[in-house]
Amino acid sequence: GWAFLAGIAAVAIALGSTFTWASRTETASRGMNGILAWTEGMGMPMRPAMSVMETTEAPPIDPHHAGLEVALTPSEPIRPGVPTTLTLTVRDAETGEPVEDLVRTHQVWAHLILTRTDLSTFAHIHLRPTGEPGRLQVRATFPTAGEYVAHTEFRRQGQMGDVLDSRELRVAGPGFARQAPTSAAQVRTVVRDGVAVHLDGHAVVGEQSDFTFRFTDAATGDPVTGLRPYLGAAGHAAIVRSDGSGFAHRHAETEDSRGRPVFAVPGATFGPELGLHTRFASAGTYRMWAQFRLPDGAVITAPFTVRTAETGAHDHS
Repeated sequence: GWAFLAGIAAVAIALGSTFTWASRTETASRGMNGILAWTEGMGMPMRPAMSVMETTEAPPIDPHHAGLEVALTPSEPIRPGVPTTLTLTVRDAETGEPVEDLVRTHQVWAHLILTRTDLSTFAHIHLRPTGEPGRLQVRATFPTAGEYVAHTEFRRQGQMGDVLDSRELRVAGPGFARQAPTSAAQVRTVVRDGVAVHLDGHAVVGEQSDFTFRFTDAATGDPVTGLRPYLGAAGHAAIVRSDGSGFAHRHAETEDSRGRPVFAVPGATFGPELGLHTRFASAGTYRMWAQFRLPDGAVITAPFTVRTAETGAHDHS
């Protein structure tokens, strides 16, 4: 059941010390130089005429359409509980040469989101440059045997969107076949570090689905404000269908009193509500792992379960 899976997920969130990325001190990042550095770290092109930040993000494309060959290879056969070095290699599909124009996207060189195919584990980690063109690495620990799906997002210079590579990784070992089926029961409230995160909104197929995260003190019910930026966004959400297919990496957002977007620049704060917009291509049950940075700097991961509404009706369960 989900209580068991949530327990596994809670353990899996702490798969290794590399799974939490410490941002630079905010005081050092304030001011115009800090904003420019933040913009560069987000992978946003600048409009040179007015130095206006271009914040529109294009949907990711697959390596084939990007003209790339991508490999994600472990340094040795992956074993449960044993740290493994994963190497991402990005080459030009036509020439075979390593690409030399990778830039940061949302403040890191590449996002690697690992889930077991039964969606019982989750990790969001980041690959770092090796010093060789087109090669990034990270140490990862897979908590259990099973089939995993690795979704890797990276960006090339001047591009408005990321390249998304998805592939399966097999972890052999005892218990390999005992993957629990994903429950269809919805999970809309998760408590982490004394903060209750509630997810409102409907998952609908084929059109934009709008959600709201509401943050309250789990003990008092008071609204929680002062949330801090996490990896250049008010929040991150990875969304995967219950059968392990499909993948979306979306960012939470908010507006000021005049309806203008509030950017996750250094020093910005958020709460008690954040919005999230996404699309579901097919009906079914989905896991949504939402990540936020609390006022005290701790990063929490809240695993929700949402089910798409039946045709013509919203699902309120």
